[in-house]
Amino acid sequence: MPTYQRGNFSIQLEFQPRVGPLAKSDRQLAWRTYLQIANCHAVRRGQSGDAADGADCQSMPQSFAEIKSLSSQLLEIAQQYPMDEPTTDHDDLPTLLAQILEVVLNPLTQAWAAAFERDGGPSSPATSDANQKYNDELQDDWASVRRFFSELMDELVQKYGFVCLQSSLPNHIRIAWREQAARIASGSDAS
Repeated sequence: MPTYQRGNFSIQLEFQPRVGPLAKSDRQLAWRTYLQIANCHAVRRGQSGDAADGADCQSMPQSFAEIKSLSSQLLEIAQQYPMDEPTTDHDDLPTLLAQILEVVLNPLTQAWAAAFERDGGPSSPATSDANQKYNDELQDDWASVRRFFSELMDELVQKYGFVCLQSSLPNHIRIAWREQAARIASGSDAS
């Protein structure tokens, strides 16, 4: 069960796949959610298994944008879920997505937005030593988010029988592709 921890706060976010008439829509929702998470590098665990692998202050502005985009995409996915019948269940996937937005993503994006407004953000060379503790807390929050989404992806694979995209490609190939993409993006790879 995916658990999100931030400082002394911890919450387990639980969900159950739907059965009956909503089962097909529920599976589609789960697959779309899984693909969005799998394609958002900002919330993916590093290939070494360290949740903060690849998560440095220099990549925070780009990751901030990716996480804001993921929030919008997850909200859109949840809004498209058919809610034809009233339900008293609070352990369905749309409810989980609402909880993820409220408990996990919105607090992170709010903290990062405040950091970017102050002193040019965590990646700014103008950031003083006095703000280093705050920046470390942002890094810890980011690592917690990455751990949570890794657990959520594992849970979706287990409950819906999806192919695990986190382990289906050998790590050395994934790392080589990521490094090549970074070189191309920086303009240092002409091939």
